[in-house]
Amino acid sequence: MRCTACDVILDSYELARRDKETDLFLDVCQNCCAFAADANYEVDLDVDITINEMQGDSPWLIQQ
Repeated sequence: MRCTACDVILDSYELARRDKETDLFLDVCQNCCAFAADANYEVDLDVDITINEMQGDSPWLIQQ
């Protein structure tokens, strides 16, 4: 079997790897799996922080 991302032949360890949440086979090589994990990590760090200046959530701003 080959990696679904880069088409390299998978070894026995890569063939047996499963997703933790779905329990489905990953079917990707170690390099593609590491790259996908890095991309997923970066997406998870994207946080939407909103500051409501009208409610006084920003004490560093001086009202004039």
